[in-house]
Amino acid sequence: MDMTHVPADQPPDSSTVTTSRSQAHPNGVLVALLGALSLIGQLIISTLRSENPGDLITADRWVFSLFSGLALITWWIAARARKQILADPDVVWTNAGLVNAGYVMGIIGFVIFSALMSFFGWWELLAFGIRSTS
Repeated sequence: MDMTHVPADQPPDSSTVTTSRSQAHPNGVLVALLGALSLIGQLIISTLRSENPGDLITADRWVFSLFSGLALITWWIAARARKQILADPDVVWTNAGLVNAGYVMGIIGFVIFSALMSFFGWWELLAFGIRSTS
């Protein structure tokens, strides 16, 4: 029966009524925490540099890379969680917002990593080129 022609006083056909269940995604909180941790870690490490932008201490690079890798892992886990959420439209996901926030934070963290590494990479190449010619 077409739902557009059902009189208002008649209930809809029981075959068209769907019941949705409410459920939290198991990776929702994890993704949000990992995304926040990766961004905060990148922010802290990038502000602890010395005055010379090309003079990052080796330990700082490893820690910065660790937090950047965490952003990439967060992005990957959140993408899988989003795919699962979109694959099951009958479920009302209570923490879909956390999954989306983690997804966005993972992308932002990876973009920050890429931008800073490309800048510092070019800076170090330029500094190495200047040192080698003088």
